[in-house]
Amino acid sequence: MRLSVLLSQASILASALSIPKPLGGPFDVRADACGAVREQLSRAPMRNATLPRTKSTSRTRPRIPGQAAHDCLKLIPFEGFRANQFIGQLRKYVEFQSTLEVLRNPPASYASDPVDILGRLQEIGGEQYENLYDFDVDLWELFNSAHDSHLGIFPCTLDIFRFERDHGGIVSMSPDGLVMPELFVYSDIQASKQGNASISSIAEINGQGAVEHLQDLARTFLSQDPDARWNELFRSHSWIAGQALHPNGSFIDNHGAWPGQAKTTVKFTNGSSVEIETMAELRGDDAFNSSSADEVLAAYCRPLSPEPRPPTDEPFENGIQGYPEPFARDPNNGVTGYFLDNETTVMVVSSFGGDERPRDYSRTVANVATDIINKTKASGRSKLILDVSGNAGGSASRFLNIFKLLFPGEFPFDAVRFRRTPATDAMAKALGLLNPDEAKELGTGLAFSAMVAPYKKTGLRTADDFLGAEPPELGVKVSSVYTLNFTLISSDRDPIEGFVPLRTTFDTAPFKPEDILVMGNGFCHSACAGFVNILANVSGQVNFESAYLQGKEDRPLQFESQAADCRLFYTRDNILDPKTTWEAAKKATWGGGKCVEGSTGVADGGRAFIPQH
Repeated sequence: MRLSVLLSQASILASALSIPKPLGGPFDVRADACGAVREQLSRAPMRNATLPRTKSTSRTRPRIPGQAAHDCLKLIPFEGFRANQFIGQLRKYVEFQSTLEVLRNPPASYASDPVDILGRLQEIGGEQYENLYDFDVDLWELFNSAHDSHLGIFPCTLDIFRFERDHGGIVSMSPDGLVMPELFVYSDIQASKQGNASISSIAEINGQGAVEHLQDLARTFLSQDPDARWNELFRSHSWIAGQALHPNGSFIDNHGAWPGQAKTTVKFTNGSSVEIETMAELRGDDAFNSSSADEVLAAYCRPLSPEPRPPTDEPFENGIQGYPEPFARDPNNGVTGYFLDNETTVMVVSSFGGDERPRDYSRTVANVATDIINKTKASGRSKLILDVSGNAGGSASRFLNIFKLLFPGEFPFDAVRFRRTPATDAMAKALGLLNPDEAKELGTGLAFSAMVAPYKKTGLRTADDFLGAEPPELGVKVSSVYTLNFTLISSDRDPIEGFVPLRTTFDTAPFKPEDILVMGNGFCHSACAGFVNILANVSGQVNFESAYLQGKEDRPLQFESQAADCRLFYTRDNILDPKTTWEAAKKATWGGGKCVEGSTGVADGGRAFIPQH
């Protein structure tokens, strides 16, 4: 129940821009570039059908050289006056972001660079761009610089093509998980495992040191933690499990954005090199029927009707590709269970979903999680590893339910508050007229009759109680701390144990706290961050509402950098077989194994970023 500022420029530009007159002449450059794309797509080969199915990949769309698609985008006309109007409207939405002041002047514990969102918006609105695409890219990069998965914009010209490097991906490999890794091509790692290849590490990318080049790219990703952004670059089974990123990593996919060049040159330490071409495919299923940049603008940036709801993903016939066979799983592989050895079970929570069909799918997920715990206890196993690698978030009720399964006697502290403005104050007072059931259906924290005070576990009776009289936090007025009314939001089809149903499955905790290990690769957004926070106080979540650590309500959680208890680098076996990552984590935690030296945190809860893992 979060109010996300996720905007599509296409819908707003529909009323803000007028279609320019088409340019005439059969040799018009605009017509030639986009017309060439149309022609190439009509006869282009389809994507490699062996690529694993994820939300970031397609196996049925034609692909063309990326330069042609980029040339077309760079010709889409820009009108400064209309764009400035759009910025003015966009600013009204951005004002709801809870961390604007803190992002501009973050505390020392924040692990990313400061950014003035509103100031940069004003600058973009005052610039005269050569084309609409460059304007859209600047907006997209600005929002990404907040490193907040609930603050985003996806402008219309970025929603036409998806770019990616035509390659199987790169990896970062340590010989033993403790020694500093080097960068390699994934296919070389596969070949070396079979003993039939002598491999060389990557030295440079496009004439720049490889580590420096990849660090520059990773800074543009959404994850808050620098290590998480670094890990996104590489091919990983976790991306297949979580379905949020391209399985070959974001060095290959760059979240679908143009990587900056038509060809990428990768040079190895043995002096050899390889060129990788950038390819493009359509993001949508409709054919590309535009013959000019003006027609592209009309077709993609001025829709005449709302876009249809995207189809729900089909269930998987088997478990997660590349993982062992699970003994329990839900049809979408959001929660899967594995017996690691005679004393340990692994529960992979790759997604908290939320938009599946049927509507009671949360009940299915809850039953699978319960089944995993029951079978673990029945088998005599006493340890549990929770693997949240690649989890992009989802439904709050699902992570709260798993928490209550594991800790039936604990109340989940999941407190949030928001940045107060005249608009939020007025909306809170107006929405205060709703009764709790009406407020629950609205699905926003501003409807406070569906919220409770986390310490008192009681309702917030008036708008003044809700808005509070808190002193300014890091330079901005904020609301009172509040949380979801768990009894109100839980139901038979969307259960939270101990609330609905009132009775818990286990009278006491099925595992000792010291026998539960939470592991991940840093990519853990939204509901996943909330889950990890209440389990181990490791991560954070933000958006319209900012989340907080219990007992530390003086700053939002995402500005409180916290190190994991142990860090390991990926080995070749870890890269090729996810089971070995669980074994390594278990050994480091319960088996006397070592962690990377200096990896367990430094003073004030922060730590230095080590960019080679």
